[in-house]
Amino acid sequence: MSTNRKKRITLTILPFLLVFLVMGEIPQTRENSESQLFNQVLQAYNQEDYSKAIQNLTALFEQGTTKDPIFKAKIKLAAAACYGKSGDLDRAIQYFEEIEDMMTREIITTFPSIQGIDPKILPGYDSVFTPMKPLFTYREPVPVDKLLERNTIYAPRKSIQEKRKKRFPWLPVIAGTTLVLGAAVFLLLDKRENRVNEFPEVEWIKIPAGTFPMGDYSGQGKGDELPAHHVHLDEYYISRFEITVEQYDFFCVETHRKRLPQDILTAYISMKNVPMTQIDWEDAQAFCQWLSARNGYNVHLPTEAQWEKAARGTNRNIYPWGNQPPDCTLANFRGCGAFENLSSSLKSVGSYPGGISPYGVEDMAGNAAEWCLDWYDSNYYSSSPGTNPQGPAQGTYKVIRGGGIDSQAGDLRSAARDFRTPDESGNYLGFRIVKE
Repeated sequence: MSTNRKKRITLTILPFLLVFLVMGEIPQTRENSESQLFNQVLQAYNQEDYSKAIQNLTALFEQGTTKDPIFKAKIKLAAAACYGKSGDLDRAIQYFEEIEDMMTREIITTFPSIQGIDPKILPGYDSVFTPMKPLFTYREPVPVDKLLERNTIYAPRKSIQEKRKKRFPWLPVIAGTTLVLGAAVFLLLDKRENRVNEFPEVEWIKIPAGTFPMGDYSGQGKGDELPAHHVHLDEYYISRFEITVEQYDFFCVETHRKRLPQDILTAYISMKNVPMTQIDWEDAQAFCQWLSARNGYNVHLPTEAQWEKAARGTNRNIYPWGNQPPDCTLANFRGCGAFENLSSSLKSVGSYPGGISPYGVEDMAGNAAEWCLDWYDSNYYSSSPGTNPQGPAQGTYKVIRGGGIDSQAGDLRSAARDFRTPDESGNYLGFRIVKE
């Protein structure tokens, strides 16, 4: 075979080899890249770095996802979780709706599953996958001739008298059934409406944007309150009172969550508007997610900085009410009640108007200590950002603020910091909430 002929054959085969390589290798490389990006999304999500998770999702969407419908559905679930956790409820709902559409069109047969992500507690899930079921469903009308044929009874001819004796009373039965169904529908709708109206709505206090002094300026604080520094916060709203037993119990009933033991619940309700305690950080966080989905705006526990600004305002007051040391007319703390007796220790929210903060937020010192959103780090103030600090990215303990019924007077200072593990609870520990 001549050299020129060999070259021609080689040039003829080469394009086909290139096509084979492109078609065979590149998709696999792209698939591996997508899998790596998806794992990075989940890693950032588990570290609660939702902005980084969303960046990786954006890169994943721009690259073009695989044709595997199950993997596509998992990406959409991850997107719904990340946007829901970051407070973008509209985007979260959008991705849940896309999953619902895939299931409706039978592209996938089951809801996607990702280890570590429980979709039922994510903001936006309930609004897409658990709507109130309609009491009646639409059916296509049946043609008259078919209807007559269906309801025609063929029987041996009998006398008119016999027919009258044995004719079933269809009209009264239908009329009675209609009335019963109508009454049932009315009662169900009325009961549902009344049930929704039972939730005692949260009273919100607006905290304007601006800078405030954070940390200990009095010389009475501990090392973790230093260095004192100025922090700028965007505008936000904080609940005037701590979340009460009545509000939290409504949440438990709505979400089929475990309620308080009946004897304790009875004692709480008899006191009226007592702050909800005996819950851990995860319980408080779940309440926030439920209220976010229910009302359509971002609700969360206050950051440590948001809590302190709401308590002390823009001055250097030691306590919410000023610099006067606390007494039992200003706050409920150790020495003001029998801590061992629950019913005589906690007081109803709003019981100490003399202890109100400069913004009008009540009970920020004593009664129930309050969970914050942040992880605790004793050295965090040395490196925290000057604008909207969110606390460390991870940790072992969560911050609590304000002091409770078992606290000493010094623990009621607005700058005082304390901490507990997220799974800890007690009669002294409750929470209030923030909306952006």
